[in-house]
Amino acid sequence: MIGTDRPRLGNRWAWFWLFTVGEVGAMLFLLLEPRPLWRGLEPQNPVRNRMGGGGGCVLALCLSLVIPVLVAVGLSRVLHTLLDLLSAAP
Repeated sequence: MIGTDRPRLGNRWAWFWLFTVGEVGAMLFLLLEPRPLWRGLEPQNPVRNRMGGGGGCVLALCLSLVIPVLVAVGLSRVLHTLLDLLSAAP
């Protein structure tokens, strides 16, 4: 993030909040900045409405609440599936 000229999707404050509070900023930055992995190697233009620091803070807080819930639901489904497989085994 420090070595790029100008982040494409958000300013440096938005990425700061996503890196520190949201804790998913590193994965999102690697996937989306400075160009998305699925777009190839050519440089991409900045989006029109870049995310600011306030938007990054709100998104980081929301992601820090939503991601643990999704992980807990996913793990509970895996656990239930494993228990069903073990109980059905002869």
